[in-house]
Amino acid sequence: MSINSTEKTQSSDEQMAMMAHLEELRTRLFWCVGTLVVTFGGALFLAPSLIRWMVSLTTWVSPTTSFHLVQITPGETLFASLKLAMVVGAVGASPMVLYHTLRFVLPGLTQKERWPLIAIVLGGAVLFGVGAVFSAVVVIPTALAFLLEFASGVAENWISVDRYVGFCLSLILLVGLVAEFPLVLVFLAKLGWITSAQLATRWREACLGLLLAGAVLTPSQDPLSMLLVAGLLGVLYMVSWVAIRLMEGAQSPKAVDSV
Repeated sequence: MSINSTEKTQSSDEQMAMMAHLEELRTRLFWCVGTLVVTFGGALFLAPSLIRWMVSLTTWVSPTTSFHLVQITPGETLFASLKLAMVVGAVGASPMVLYHTLRFVLPGLTQKERWPLIAIVLGGAVLFGVGAVFSAVVVIPTALAFLLEFASGVAENWISVDRYVGFCLSLILLVGLVAEFPLVLVFLAKLGWITSAQLATRWREACLGLLLAGAVLTPSQDPLSMLLVAGLLGVLYMVSWVAIRLMEGAQSPKAVDSV
């Protein structure tokens, strides 16, 4: 009888723990979804102002360059605004989503497992933000100024609002993802596949690879944007080398030999 009673108590405790986890998951999902709804609604309300701001990006590099947005099909501006609001809303809600995800996952991990996960999540968020800002402030204005100036004297610059919003969003998201490059290199170094010495001695091959990556990854396909993306990758390559070298120094009792 005592054994059955113990088993029943353990089963009851497990069910209560499971219900507590499910209740916590429901609460955190509620906060995440609620934040997404709020940020999406706010971004949709601000979409006209955001589109006007995206149009003004060109004047940062070439004040004399101008173009006109046109609506080719009915509802095109609405669909462009919805597309913009979904991206902006997701980015705006990401801190809350990351916070509740970590709060739900971390208790089930050991102390040794928690800090690498936190570093990856926070590092990835910061790197994505750096890439997105670099794209909005540098890549997009430069690419637009070059492409629009190239067409001057040949054609008037009239651009579909949906195509323009898609062009800007694709560059911002792409460069933001490209900025995650250091995480990939640090992960490979953690697995022992690469070292800081290899990164330092093979910088010529790396430069060629980064130029090819800039050419392949840049949606606008203009040379200035390709060089800017390749330049960003080059800076991130050096940041990765520093991070890996520090990581090797922390793991080894001896200082890493100078390259």
